[in-house]
Amino acid sequence: MLPLTIVIDYLKDDVSQRVEQVQAVLNLIDKHLTQDFETVNQKLHEMQLQKEKSVKTPYKMSACCHNQQNLWLLKPTGFNRGIGIHIF
Repeated sequence: MLPLTIVIDYLKDDVSQRVEQVQAVLNLIDKHLTQDFETVNQKLHEMQLQKEKSVKTPYKMSACCHNQQNLWLLKPTGFNRGIGIHIF
């Protein structure tokens, strides 16, 4: 199972756009929290299509990541061995 993943590379020029994407995803999930995960996935996909011309990896939540029990993992790019990982 691959969790919902958004890569934010602070060395690239699009970092502010990526941060806005994360905020938009969190807002969308919060807005539709009472709905089933399939509905949330459809809304995520629609939002992603509006922002990107082509979608290689669609945003998708699994059934176990919903029901108001979300777990978020923040891992800085370029690190390994667990350095800089935070769980929310």
